Amino acid sequence: MRQLFIGRWQPFHKGHYKIIREGLELGPVAIGVRDTPINEDNPYTVDERIREIYSWFTCDDDVVAFPMPDIAAIHIGRGVGYQIIQHAEVPGVSGTELRKHGRTND
Repeated sequence: MRQLFIGRWQPFHKGHYKIIREGLELGPVAIGVRDTPINEDNPYTVDERIREIYSWFTCDDDVVAFPMPDIAAIHIGRGVGYQIIQHAEVPGVSGTELRKHGRTND
C-alpha cells in the first residue's frame, strides 16, 4: 500500500520535497501529477514535472510518480480504510513566486 499525494507540482520545490519525505518515513509513496493545461500559471508539461520529481529522490526512495487527469474535487466514502492528511503550506516557499522568477530547486 502507498500513500497518495496529488498536486500540480508547478514547479516541484523544497516544500513539496519536505512533505513527501515525511510521507516516506511512513512507507511507500505515490505522487499523482495533475495533467493541467499549459499556461502562465502552469508552464511545465506533466512529463517535465514527473522527471523533476524523480530528480529529487534516489533509487532507494520508494516513490512512484504518475500522470493523472486534472481534477476539480476528491470524493471519498467513510470508513474506506485510509486516512486523509492535509499539509499546511510550508512557510517561505511559494510555487507562484518560483514560477515568476524561473524554475529553481528551492
